[in-house]
Amino acid sequence: MSLSFFTLVLLVRVLSIHLICFRSANSISERISSLQIDDFQNVTACSRFSVIFS
Repeated sequence: MSLSFFTLVLLVRVLSIHLICFRSANSISERISSLQIDDFQNVTACSRFSVIFS
């Protein structure tokens, strides 16, 4: 149960980071359907940034 809760929190956190870092995208579905390696690198950088300021 705690593991699923942790997974849920992690998912929400990743989604919020994704929304913050890719706010310029026209739509979330468009961004998700066109994910590229650069996007994953940006997500990694943004998650490091959010961990520093959390």
